Amino acid sequence: MIGVFIAIAAFLDMFDFIIFSYSDTITGNTAWEFLSGPNLIFSFVHVGGYVVALAIVMSKRGRETPWLTVAAVIAIVAVAAYRYNLTIVGQAPPLMPFLEDPSYAPTWVEGSVAAGIVAFVLLGYSLLTRILPMEEPAGPLSDIKEV
Repeated sequence: MIGVFIAIAAFLDMFDFIIFSYSDTITGNTAWEFLSGPNLIFSFVHVGGYVVALAIVMSKRGRETPWLTVAAVIAIVAVAAYRYNLTIVGQAPPLMPFLEDPSYAPTWVEGSVAAGIVAFVLLGYSLLTRILPMEEPAGPLSDIKEV
């Protein structure tokens, strides 16, 4: 099933490269220059990750759990590289000339809100694991029937 999702994601993501490479607009050409220039390594990780993960899944060894884990991790890294390209290239200064200062750094308020959300989720998880039973209590050994 993971192979189907990787193939669909790779197929859909290839359209971005086709649109950028054949675009006659200034923004399309600029975006293609960013993808094939300074961010080329992320483009290789993106496309190459899909190819390698799909090759692993399609092989005979790819049906074993360790290889499925490797393919899943490679696919996640490929998606992260795609998201990086999508975000960074989309916010490139030549594509947004109306911005006065294109640099961004999160403030302490944004960092503390993110840390608070993570802490709240961890607190909720730890409370629920204490309140809700995680396993059924084991019965006496006399209840076990031998086969």
